[in-house]
Amino acid sequence: MLEFKNPIPVIIEGGKEGYAIYVTNGGTWENDIWCVVHCDGGIVRHYLSNQIKIYKNGTFEINDKEDK
Repeated sequence: MLEFKNPIPVIIEGGKEGYAIYVTNGGTWENDIWCVVHCDGGIVRHYLSNQIKIYKNGTFEINDKEDK
């Protein structure tokens, strides 16, 4: 398990925003499992790697469609 010192902003189901607070290994044949706190209401949910996207971040050249 890797707990983030600074939570990572992510986009989750339906375009909602949240913060990833830790990630853990999903096993040899599975995606990693991310623990995300929803910005709207503080709900905590777990997502597979293919269910989330890292929020826009210029440092890593991750841009939204409008910036390309």
